[in-house]
Amino acid sequence: MGYFYFQDNDVERNDATILYCKGKNYDAIGYVSANGSTVMKNSQVSENVYDSLVKYMKSYARLREQLESDGTIVNSIFQKNYEFRSPSAAATVVIGRLANGITEWKTADGKKLKEI
Repeated sequence: MGYFYFQDNDVERNDATILYCKGKNYDAIGYVSANGSTVMKNSQVSENVYDSLVKYMKSYARLREQLESDGTIVNSIFQKNYEFRSPSAAATVVIGRLANGITEWKTADGKKLKEI
């Protein structure tokens, strides 16, 4: 399809609203950044990558594999800040299944990204 989902980003956030993508086996922290959404260093991703992601969204599955193979994600932990082109791309990589970023990323008080 020709989508460009991500780019490397070591720049720290400036007064951005901190967002959380949490579940049973993942716990990520991020923020909306200049070119998309940034997942912060030390965020934990799900150990699972679901078959449906591999079958229906191969590009996201390949992205997850790339981040693991290039050392961005090691032992399910982000080793540096990483900027994705969309909150959904970030949430999908974190959760390991197709995810809607505007509903998965939430503030500390539970507001969804789409509500802020």
